[in-house]
Amino acid sequence: MTTPLGLTHRATLLADGRVLVTGGTACIADAPLDSAELYDPEDNSWSAAARMSTTRTRHVSIGLSDGRVLVAGGRLNDVGPSLATAELYDPVGNTWMITGSMNRPRDNYAAVRLADGKVLVSGGINVDVAPPKGSPFILNSAEIYDPATGTWSFTGHMRNARWGHSLILLAGGDVLAAGGNTPGGREIPTRTAEIYNPQTGTWTPTGNLNIARSFYASTQVGDRRVLVAGGDTKAAEGFVTETAELYDVQTGTWTQTGSMAFARGGHGFSLAAQLPDGNILVAGSAFPPSAADTAELYNPGTGTWSLTASMSVVRLGAVSTSLTDGRVLVAGGCDQDGIDLATADVYAP
Repeated sequence: MTTPLGLTHRATLLADGRVLVTGGTACIADAPLDSAELYDPEDNSWSAAARMSTTRTRHVSIGLSDGRVLVAGGRLNDVGPSLATAELYDPVGNTWMITGSMNRPRDNYAAVRLADGKVLVSGGINVDVAPPKGSPFILNSAEIYDPATGTWSFTGHMRNARWGHSLILLAGGDVLAAGGNTPGGREIPTRTAEIYNPQTGTWTPTGNLNIARSFYASTQVGDRRVLVAGGDTKAAEGFVTETAELYDVQTGTWTQTGSMAFARGGHGFSLAAQLPDGNILVAGSAFPPSAADTAELYNPGTGTWSLTASMSVVRLGAVSTSLTDGRVLVAGGCDQDGIDLATADVYAP
């Protein structure tokens, strides 16, 4: 890469097979980025893309059905304020264009593209600029972005305010929101989960997780299950778990499955990628450092994990992207000494 990325950057697969990486902040110093880069898997090269309109960290980046990329929200820096602004990247012209702003500034929130091409965002934190680190307000609101009009509109509020959760699009078009941190403190994970119905714009409770967790890895497993693995489990740094569980879409229940060899979690940990053979790769961790260069494979048929090749270096808070040829790109992060990394690893199954 041309720039060390540190933490809280985002990566999005483009329609032409390249990967767009945006924003982020330094591992130790508060140095947020407005830069963007492009990875080309054809020749394993990086090149600078046009810069965003503003620095962003803890934002979201979602590929749209027309090939553009929506980048929205986040923070100007690690101490706030949260952003409501959004912009669109056009990979054909290598240009950014301002689009409509969200109704609520938010960072550390979740987003997913719906079956109709619109984008759902939910929860997150709205941080004001009060010293020394801002005063966070945890959100339960949700919004829909319409690429056709470039506008945002409120949809039904979640039943639970949460941040550090994930949104998973299910086979039938509904969306699963699970876990995350809830009010009462900035780092209190929850077991609750709920389902969003795009037809009615409403949320309904579903089965609770067996273990409260936030900043976990998640992905679909076939048409009727969702895997979550690892994550933060308590209110202090270092309390991460090696456990994993499966959500059954038909029954609305969670069952525990095999545990990973290493506990993994922390801000930015979401490195789960489904491979062509159906296995799921989980790599790295934001905490602890002892797991941050390791990788494991989950076999949905047996419900077990096995260690696979480790990455070339420790990567705390890296991001991963499944490439069109079945490989997985893991980019950036911090090393064990807190140094920003400009390197990347590619996993070839």
